[in-house]
Amino acid sequence: MNKILLLCTFLIFSIYGIEVDVVSSFNIEELPSKLLNGKQPFQIHRTCPIDYLTKSAANRDVKKIIVFDPIFGGGVNIIPTLPKEKLVLFVWEPGVLPFDLYDAYSRVYTWDDTLVDNIKFFRFNYPYLTPYRENPFSFAERKLCTMVVGNWTSPRLHVLKFFEASHPQELECYGRCPPELENISMHKGHILGLHSGEEKISTLQNYRFCICFENTIGLQGYITEKIFSCFAAGCIPVYWGADNIECYIPKSCFIDYRDFATHAELYECISTMPQEIHQRYIEEIQQYLLSEQAQQFSPQFFDDLIYQCIPL
Repeated sequence: MNKILLLCTFLIFSIYGIEVDVVSSFNIEELPSKLLNGKQPFQIHRTCPIDYLTKSAANRDVKKIIVFDPIFGGGVNIIPTLPKEKLVLFVWEPGVLPFDLYDAYSRVYTWDDTLVDNIKFFRFNYPYLTPYRENPFSFAERKLCTMVVGNWTSPRLHVLKFFEASHPQELECYGRCPPELENISMHKGHILGLHSGEEKISTLQNYRFCICFENTIGLQGYITEKIFSCFAAGCIPVYWGADNIECYIPKSCFIDYRDFATHAELYECISTMPQEIHQRYIEEIQQYLLSEQAQQFSPQFFDDLIYQCIPL
């Protein structure tokens, strides 16, 4: 049986028939019951990945070392000393690794379309495609707009400030709250569960629209779970993120924030949208989620990429 070493801060795929050692200094105790369902021979090592790589004899027989977190304590120094032919990198976030250190890896999977050459750099997508959930609330019952925020970037703050000044009853926010905003009535607290989980989807179902900005704006191909949580909830995203979003998701499925010169114009659009137009967006979303184009964001598609880099 092939043995794979996975260095990560989180795990979101399951591969069958392959022995995998998962090494992380983070809390991953829930992984066996959540992801493996008793079928997968994972060995969980809650330890510093660097210690495991440098001190443990257990890693010597691995066929591949798949790195999800390339900058874990000292990783940029240790990784280049390991056999290049064994090393595969998945780049999840922008700007996590100096470009010259990519040379340490035999294969790099990235969301960054400007790097993909299908020789050394290969495209992968965040595997967060989620089925549509029937919304229990009618159009009339839903509130206008929400925003779920873990990182208060300037674009998000600008939207919040606009609503706070002009329409404070029309936007409700969840997630982390910077100190200067802790006492505003628009902040409704935290959402329990995973950042792409059922609790978030259930919350989004209470709203017609969601301000859906990526943490980093203007990158080619950087599309995370945020827009798919909105789709699953039947909450139309007001999206700003990947410059080439329409290469992956039809514009008929979302409102493009870039189409508006001012926040007032955006507010006018969403606050006056009739139910039949809103429903048309929902129908487009439902069709997209079932389409072949959407499957590149599915967990199964991601699993297949993992198999591509594993010697069978």
